[in-house]
Amino acid sequence: MNVLDLRGKKHSEIGFLVDRFIRQNLNNLPVKIITHTFPIEQKTREVIKNYNLAMRPESDFNLGALIIRKKEN
Repeated sequence: MNVLDLRGKKHSEIGFLVDRFIRQNLNNLPVKIITHTFPIEQKTREVIKNYNLAMRPESDFNLGALIIRKKEN
């Protein structure tokens, strides 16, 4: 599974980084995005919604990482 780690990235570059990562991996889903903080997670969720993809926390114990996959029909 490909992983994008956003820890330590500037908030202003999050949208671009997530968008590029998703475009590069649309045929390789699921992927994991490590957000770590709520503001970064919010920005990540905005981008993911534009691609009409599903997302969920990696686990109940790791809410700082999202698993991104295609929506089930």
